[in-house]
Amino acid sequence: MGQSCILNACRAEEMRNVGGESSSCIYDLLVNSAGIHSTTLTTTPSGMETVFCVNHLAPFLLTQALLPAMPPPRSRRLRSI
Repeated sequence: MGQSCILNACRAEEMRNVGGESSSCIYDLLVNSAGIHSTTLTTTPSGMETVFCVNHLAPFLLTQALLPAMPPPRSRRLRSI
């Protein structure tokens, strides 16, 4: 059966570390579906603008961290919505 995990997309280190935590898993599908909108400028604990971090940087870092645990390119599925 499938697995899921809850990550704080405002913390880039969580996105980077998830690859090491799941090194025994093989993922054939990754769906990046996170996004926020804010009219107030806020920053993450590492000093990045929150909307950029959650909407753009977090999905990129998560995908990069999990690529080694995914099958060859022809059979992997990545979706960003």
